[in-house]
Amino acid sequence: MITVDVLVCGAGPVGLFFGYLMAIKGHSVYVFDKIAEPSENSRALLITSRTLEMFSLVGLDAAVLKEARIVRGIQVFSGGERLGTAEASGDTTFPQQNILPQVRLERILETKLASQGYPVHWSTTLTAYSQTDSGIEATLSTQEEQEQNEGLVTVRASYMVGADGTHSAVRRLCASDWDFKGVAVDTRLALADVTLKGRHVDQEMMNRLSSFLDGEGAMIFLPFEPVNPNPDPDHHFRVIVSMGKYEKLENGQTDQVTHGIRARATDRDRKNKDALSLEQLQETMDRRLGNLDIHASNPAWLTFFAINERIVDDYRRKRVFLAGDAAHCHSPLGGQGMNIGLQDADNLAWKLSLVLNNYSNDPDFLLDSYSIERRAIAKSIIKSTSQGTSFVFRFIRNGLIRIAMSIPQIRNLGVQTVQQIKMSILDSPLHGLADPHLIKPGQFMKNTSALRRRTIEDRLVWASLHNILRKTKDSRFTVLWVSTCKGWQTPSSSGLTTKFLQSLKPYSRVVRPIVVTSAWHTRDSHPIVQSLGDPELAEAEWWVEGIWDEQCVTRRVGLDKAIIRFTGSTETAVETAVAMVVLRPDLFVAQSSLVQTEKDLEKAVGYLAHAFGTIVTHKHHSLNQSH
Repeated sequence: MITVDVLVCGAGPVGLFFGYLMAIKGHSVYVFDKIAEPSENSRALLITSRTLEMFSLVGLDAAVLKEARIVRGIQVFSGGERLGTAEASGDTTFPQQNILPQVRLERILETKLASQGYPVHWSTTLTAYSQTDSGIEATLSTQEEQEQNEGLVTVRASYMVGADGTHSAVRRLCASDWDFKGVAVDTRLALADVTLKGRHVDQEMMNRLSSFLDGEGAMIFLPFEPVNPNPDPDHHFRVIVSMGKYEKLENGQTDQVTHGIRARATDRDRKNKDALSLEQLQETMDRRLGNLDIHASNPAWLTFFAINERIVDDYRRKRVFLAGDAAHCHSPLGGQGMNIGLQDADNLAWKLSLVLNNYSNDPDFLLDSYSIERRAIAKSIIKSTSQGTSFVFRFIRNGLIRIAMSIPQIRNLGVQTVQQIKMSILDSPLHGLADPHLIKPGQFMKNTSALRRRTIEDRLVWASLHNILRKTKDSRFTVLWVSTCKGWQTPSSSGLTTKFLQSLKPYSRVVRPIVVTSAWHTRDSHPIVQSLGDPELAEAEWWVEGIWDEQCVTRRVGLDKAIIRFTGSTETAVETAVAMVVLRPDLFVAQSSLVQTEKDLEKAVGYLAHAFGTIVTHKHHSLNQSH
């Protein structure tokens, strides 16, 4: 009998990342997969800006960037003519496109997980499971037990997560039906990892994603570092070819899941002149590239990809959760699938950690929010990837693609959407108050200009907000107390800051206060609470803002605009208000409040009482105090 906090079925990137997150938060995990060893195929490639920001918060950014190929944008062709380019840019710490084969990411995550004392159990199959009010019990069949004729292994866990792909055993073996309905798509994709050479394989093509559009469909060239030794790694590309228009199959509404990679051609593929082989790939390229001289060779991987559009009815069944492809699937064009799966893992991990530590006032309420938030995002991604190709075809027929590529706003929006830079949580039961002048709940708290640590010792310490908030072993919320203003204005009184810190004492295990003041109004290097003789209050982090640019904390939270609400001007001596912003562990805003009085403070802190139950302990349906 094996007993752990969380049983994780599936050792792909989503399962490995979730297991690692739970391990560094101090929870025991058992991660297993039915395959004998990790795949050597490249599979998914794109790490979006949003995902890399998420990795950065748990210290994985360096390991990923060390192995990633950096791509600086896209270029679009039609009929052999380049119609335009779009730069990888945006308001993020990581504006570039980061290309890393899935297999390499899995190696990074598996190593990190093993460093926490939890190796992956390969050749292990889930055969059955059941759950009670206190936990789950799963039966596993392992290759080792089969060879030794010792039967099956039983694992007991508080919770189980199915990150085992579109053909999920966790979903299939669930005692209560778990709907995964959707449609099959007529379009097949051909995927090829090959060497590309020729007169038109220039530096631009080797540093950008190249998209070729015509009446037959879309074709994409994406440079990346080969998984295995390659005689010409600089010319290694993923070629993606759509074999027709993106249309649903007749009577495509079906329960049969056909989504994913196919190892060999079917009879239908063989009858189709665009069926994939290296020769047929080159034939298709020649037909669609116009007069461009580009040749494919040295195939490392050739496959077909069948597309379904599916999503489960709910990501949760009591103590069992689904994440990644087990919960949703769609077209791989745009590279969104692995990324939203990794973000599923992040969203669930901090919520489950709070529940396991008994820090949640209402565990079911918190855990249900996982499905509510992530299912809405997945539905949006399925819709956008489904519509994207048909939109492109219509632009081509109407001659609008050239116009679209000539408008910077449209170009930038397209790239930033793929990079998930503007991704937000539009609706969540975890959202609290929303001051109309401040950053809104559901928005991601972007990184900031450098702040200076207020306490001065031998040298000055500078750090951006994300560096300050890098987390490893906890799932604490952060409460920003931004008491800043320009030099000619008057900041809020220090007495209100002291009351703010005192009001957070009941939540010290789940909340991390950070106080930001202006350089113009910080007369000494010692925080005001040091003189109060209260060690708990003194533990608050104190930072000073002197850089007043577009990325400063004051403007990130919207306090610069809110100040005008009270003063009517940016040049007045009237005492200003404070922005109190509650950040979730994933750095999405939970609540934003403008505080000028003790009554304002009491109302704002009420969010924590509802979330963690120190003051308010009754059941609730929303954390929005305005209801």
